[in-house]
Order: sequence, then structure tokens, then C-alpha cells
Amino acid sequence: MTVSRKWQVGTAAAVLAVAAGSAAAYYVSTRREVTTSSAEAYEAYRRGRENELKLYRREAAAAYAEALAKDPGFFMAMLRLAVLSQDRDPDRSRSLLLGASRFRDAVSARERRIFDIWAKLMIDKDVPAAERLTDEYLKAYPDEPEGYQFRAMQLMKSGQADKAMEVFAHLLSVNPNYAIAYNIIGYQWMGRGDFAKAEDNLKKYRFLAPDQANPYDSLGELYANTGRYEEAEENLRKALELKPDFFPAIGHLASVAVGRGDFKAAGALFHQAAKLADEIGSATHLAIGEALSAMEAGDRAGAAALLDANPVLATEPGERTKELREVVALVRGGIMGGGAVPSPPPAPKTDHGSSGEQRRLLAYGLARAIHEVRAGDLTGARSLVSKELPAYAARTGEFDYYPYFPMLWVSLAGELGRAGAAGEAAEILKVVLARNPRFQPALDAQRRIRGEAGAATIPAAPGA
Repeated sequence: MTVSRKWQVGTAAAVLAVAAGSAAAYYVSTRREVTTSSAEAYEAYRRGRENELKLYRREAAAAYAEALAKDPGFFMAMLRLAVLSQDRDPDRSRSLLLGASRFRDAVSARERRIFDIWAKLMIDKDVPAAERLTDEYLKAYPDEPEGYQFRAMQLMKSGQADKAMEVFAHLLSVNPNYAIAYNIIGYQWMGRGDFAKAEDNLKKYRFLAPDQANPYDSLGELYANTGRYEEAEENLRKALELKPDFFPAIGHLASVAVGRGDFKAAGALFHQAAKLADEIGSATHLAIGEALSAMEAGDRAGAAALLDANPVLATEPGERTKELREVVALVRGGIMGGGAVPSPPPAPKTDHGSSGEQRRLLAYGLARAIHEVRAGDLTGARSLVSKELPAYAARTGEFDYYPYFPMLWVSLAGELGRAGAAGEAAEILKVVLARNPRFQPALDAQRRIRGEAGAATIPAAPGA
């Protein structure tokens, strides 16, 4: 999983004696303090933090809730639980954050700074202010890995990947054993198509955290999307041996099945992973993967029914699921052929735009091109091949559970091949297979297009 973390937290805590009747501050061995009135609450918090940093979200949330039950005024437990809850239960998340604000003046300066950053992001929606507060936090705590990690993630989200890499490099100079840095750097190299450097960093991550599921899942994801299917399965099954309900590993086993062209197996794995997923975005994208696998297996009616039955899209209206609804509309209109393609999102306001913005624009362009070629208009498709395909080829490491972009390009190649544009179709498949030479859907499309092109050049029999 892309955002995965490991934080070595000591089990021993030193207790500072304070004035009678006030809270005690329990310090972990890494010198990061939290303020609580209960040793039992602190122990639950410590377990929550360890689980959160392993990406075991359910276990983390349960431990933070236990800490709050033992100490209802436990400031950092409230804050950590608010952050974990913001995806699935935004009302509870906001309530927890506002509750924590009542105790802000009674905790340490460090805790107050962390709270202020999250408040700017989650309540005020003021990203620039949160970034300024993060910079101030790092000046106050220059040896604090979590601060560097947070700043780097802010930069990545705004499309400034090079600056984010500089922050991670500095983090590793502060703490060369901070495992998450190797994981996220590995994904950055993936995104740039340098799979050797990605693998090297992810192996360092696995070395530092061999008892956790996510390092094996990260390597498995790399291998799944570059055609190293046997190595992918080995690592993903190791992740599930360590944590049988670790849904990303199941989702990436589905990625392997798609890569092998086994859409029936992929659908079953996507279904299993979606049921276990602990966040709305992942659960819905896995469910969409199940629907697309059903479509590729020839069951379009079943695919449509799966999209209609998605519980998130049926019960979670509003801005929070707008992007997910756009994905479903895109699937229906552009890929399944069920009506017009929805209008694309607005272009990024800045030159660099976020990676997510650029990907959404490309997805809409591909879906619209597929739609247009089916209607007999090759203009948009040829423009994409000449302008967008080279850019896509340059960033070949952007992976999803269901390989949306490789499959979109393969679908467009297939439509172009059927329309007689075998040259453009061949160029598309060449790019897809450069990343993963064993990607069976592309190999199958290649064979069909070559056959169709060959059939078209056979001269008519004399007198026919």
C-alpha cells in the first residue's frame, strides 16, 4: 500500500511527576510525549499508535477508543481517532476534533502544534495554513520524523514530487531507519518508471519491518504490475500469513489475476478485498474492480448490477463521494457503453497540477475516445495517441488495484483495431507491454489486432 508506515515505539515509559490533581505526561522511548491521566489509557494508546503505523486501521481505532474509555480527556487519543475516522464517519471525526479542542491548553506545546495542523486541514480546509504550521513544527522539532513525513506528503499531494523527495532524503539523514521513507520513496521511483530503484527501496522497507504485512504487500504490488507474477504471489501470500485480513494484499492478488487475464478469479478476489476494506475509497474502487472484472469476463449485466448495488454510492451522497460517483459514471458511459460519457473535471489551476487531477483528465479523455471510436469518429483517439500516449509512457509506474489505465488503453487499442487503425493500436499496446510484457489483456488484443489487420489485407478471390 502506498501510504504505509512503521514507527518503532518503545514499551517503557518514564513518568514525570507533576502538581497534585493534574495529568501525568507519559513519554515513549523516542521522546515523543502524550498527556494522559491513566497508565492504562497510555498503554492502549501505544498499541493504537503501533497498529496505525502498521496500517492496521481497525485495530488502531479500537485501541484509541479503549484509551478514551479509560481517560475521556485523552487529547492525542481523540485527535488520532478523529484522523482515522474522517473517511468513514466524518461527523464523528469532527466531533472528536472539537472535543479535543477543549483540552488544547492543558497539553504540551508539541501536542498543540499537531492539533493545530490537523484542525486547519480538517475543519478550516486551509491547506496553505497547514503547510505553514508544519514548517513551524519542523523548526521547533527538527529531529521529528513524523513532521517530515507529513510535509513530504503535503508536497506530493500538490504535485511537487521532487521537493517531497528532498524532504524524505533529509528525513533519512535524521533517522536512516525510518521505514516509511523507504516505502514512499519506492513508490515515487515506481511512478517515474525506475522499477530497479523502487525495488531496492521497498526491500529496505521489508528489511526494517519484516514482521508487518505492508512491506510484503508493497513489493507484491510492484511485482504484480510489472509481470513478475510468481514473486508477487510469494510476497502477497506472506503478507496474508502475517495478517489474514490485510485487504490490500488480497486486492493485489486480484491485480495479478487481471494481469494473467483470469477475470473470474480477479472478480472473486476484488469482492473479498472490498468486504474487508476499512476506508470508503479503497472499498469502492475494489468494488468497481469487481464490476469491471465481471464485464471483462462477459457479464455486462452483472457488472451493471454490481455498480448499482454499491452501498457507498447508494447511501453516501454529497461531495465526499463525488469522485467515486464520477468513476462509476465513467465506467458506465465510456467503457461499458451505457450512455454518454460525463463531462470531464476542470483542468488544474496550476501548471504542475496534482497527479490525481492529471490522471482524472486522462481517464475522461480515454473514455471519451473509446466512446467516439465506437461511434465512428477516430479524431479524438488519434489526438490522444499522439499527445497523451508519450506522456503516459514516461510515467509508467502509476498503479491501481484494478489496472484502470492499462485496461483503458487496451480497450482503446481494441476499438481502433476494429476501426482499421491498426498502426495507432499497435503503438498503444507497445507502451502498455513496455511496463508489463506479460500483461495478458494487451497480448490478447495484440493477437486480435494482428489477425484483423491480416484479414483486411487478403485480396478478394478472382471473380468474387
